[in-house]
Amino acid sequence: LSLHDALPIYLHVKMVDALFTCKSYENDFATIEFINAEARYAITFLDELFDVIFLDPFVENNNASLVSLEFLKRLRMLLKPKGVLVASTSFQAVQSGLSLAGFEVSLFHDKTSDIKGVIATPTHTPTILHVKNPYRDPHLILSD
Repeated sequence: LSLHDALPIYLHVKMVDALFTCKSYENDFATIEFINAEARYAITFLDELFDVIFLDPFVENNNASLVSLEFLKRLRMLLKPKGVLVASTSFQAVQSGLSLAGFEVSLFHDKTSDIKGVIATPTHTPTILHVKNPYRDPHLILSD
């Protein structure tokens, strides 16, 4: 099931319009807030836990700051115990970082496009088996 199939077109327009004009959208099923800020900075202001986190680093080797081990650990702390992180990348460094940050990682491929990504769920024991070197940004300040 694609996003387009799940949400009628009028809802897409309503959501985008609300996010553009009010920076937030809310209905009976979800609350979405648009924060236009550098992600590593903005994440420090979040204090609630999320059911779903969508991470789209676009081209991860150009946006290493969004897939560093330290950033992924911060995302892990913001995810509810039964939450899920969905990322639009299947890059090995991202998989390694997620595993080390405390996620169980599964690959997915959208057959209607060339998008490959991961679905990550919290685990109690980080995996270090078969993990290569993830991107590092210990103080969340390095440039890509």
